[in-house]
Amino acid sequence: MSAEEILLALEPFRQIDNRLSRKYDGTGLGLPLTKHLMELHGGRLEIASEPDVGTVVTMRFPAARLYETFAPEDKLSSDLEDDGTSTRLRA
Repeated sequence: MSAEEILLALEPFRQIDNRLSRKYDGTGLGLPLTKHLMELHGGRLEIASEPDVGTVVTMRFPAARLYETFAPEDKLSSDLEDDGTSTRLRA
């Protein structure tokens, strides 16, 4: 997707492929809803795309939001790494 197409895809009920014979079904709500949910959680949705190459969508939650999900006494919380800007689960 181009930068203009990304902006279009983030609008509710909009799709990049407007042809009647498009390959994929859908309502055009997936990316807008995901972006809104991320913002409600204090995070952000990042989209990196190059036409005819591919697209990577990254969801970034604030570290504090992840800590709220896993109580400190949970084993999983000891497996989290926090660099101040994002939190990763150690493998």
